[in-house]
Amino acid sequence: MLQDEKEEIVIDIFGERHINYEKLSKQPVAHLLNIIKGLDKKLDEVLEEKSDIEILLENQTEHNDSITDELLTDKEDLQLMMEATSEHADAIAEDLEQKRLLIRQTFGRYLSDEIVNTILDDEDGLKLGGKREEITILTSDLRGFTALSETQEPENVVSILNFYLDKMEKIITQYGGTIDEFMGDGILVLFGAPSKREDDIQRAIACAIAMQLCMPEINVQMEEWGFPHLDMGIGINTGDVVVGNIGSENRTKYGVVGANVNLTYRIESYTLGGQILISQSTYEKVKQEIDINEEMKVSPKGVKEPISIYNIKGIRDSFQLQLMEEENHLDKLTHPININYVVLNGKHLGDNAVKGSITYLSDKYAYILLDKKVEKPEILTNLKIDREHIETSLYAKVVDPKSCHIVGEEVTQTTKGIFISFTSNNKVVKQVLFTV
Repeated sequence: MLQDEKEEIVIDIFGERHINYEKLSKQPVAHLLNIIKGLDKKLDEVLEEKSDIEILLENQTEHNDSITDELLTDKEDLQLMMEATSEHADAIAEDLEQKRLLIRQTFGRYLSDEIVNTILDDEDGLKLGGKREEITILTSDLRGFTALSETQEPENVVSILNFYLDKMEKIITQYGGTIDEFMGDGILVLFGAPSKREDDIQRAIACAIAMQLCMPEINVQMEEWGFPHLDMGIGINTGDVVVGNIGSENRTKYGVVGANVNLTYRIESYTLGGQILISQSTYEKVKQEIDINEEMKVSPKGVKEPISIYNIKGIRDSFQLQLMEEENHLDKLTHPININYVVLNGKHLGDNAVKGSITYLSDKYAYILLDKKVEKPEILTNLKIDREHIETSLYAKVVDPKSCHIVGEEVTQTTKGIFISFTSNNKVVKQVLFTV
């Protein structure tokens, strides 16, 4: 962008006496960042000019000590002029600094301070492109939030999201994570970009545990507002990605791309509410410092061979954080609830509906009794569950009762069915299962 074009944009946005926030918000990111750099340069020039004036004043004063009284008046006039010029330079410098800080603060609402500083302080910070780095990626997602949002007024949905994301943002910042983006109720966080630390992986795991430990506090507020509880799943993966500025000249985003980003999302998709699952690459680097509940073999889409993922229980050493574990008691139903389920493969439904009966039930879990001839779906398979004459569907995931701390000798010893964890919120579960 040419210098005169930058100045026109600055004048257009800021004017003489006020800041036009509406025009500021409509400027492309790349243009605004160029404006900041232009303001920084102009601020440096003004301060340099002020310094030159002060030196000139000092030299002139020393010289004038030896001249005749006839020139004293000229000296005083020159001094007054220079002092006025210096004050004017101070005012300009202060004004430029305020404008520069305003734009930095504006970016701070959309990008982390770390990313803003990286873009502004690096000469190549605005250039499109990236570089390959090994980083640790954390992604989180709320269970059943889409279904919840469909039953609420838009204003309520935004209030819930803002409250939840505000709590999460504070924790992520505390542990030094860089929020790459909010995606509805999902969050993508980077540890190791734009700057690396030796304990990136440990901080990512500690951050995830702290996020889960905050959920009871969030759900207290949800109860006060009259909404169902929220449950969150978190996936963590470590690997090579391309980090940098992605987009066009007019619209650029600092972000990450690569197979390891996709794998992180796949790992998170296997989580239940309250769980943290990490990849094998993450586990191998910190296995002496963490506690796990179990190792699982999964076959994510786009990965040729099955991979191991690990269910995090806690992290030791300097962080000393542990997830809370609760036993889940399933109550035997006097009258079984007949259902049909279909296997979900990604967003696609299977062809065959399977009949079953829910015979044991709790707020989050259920046991479905199946016919002997029915082939049981594998652990972590997603199901869509329906009842006859009920329009609303439920969604659940097949689980291992041991990993979910399901207790009760009678139910845990049965082998004729499957255990499921509901991913639909509890209010919807009750509405579907207990509607006559």
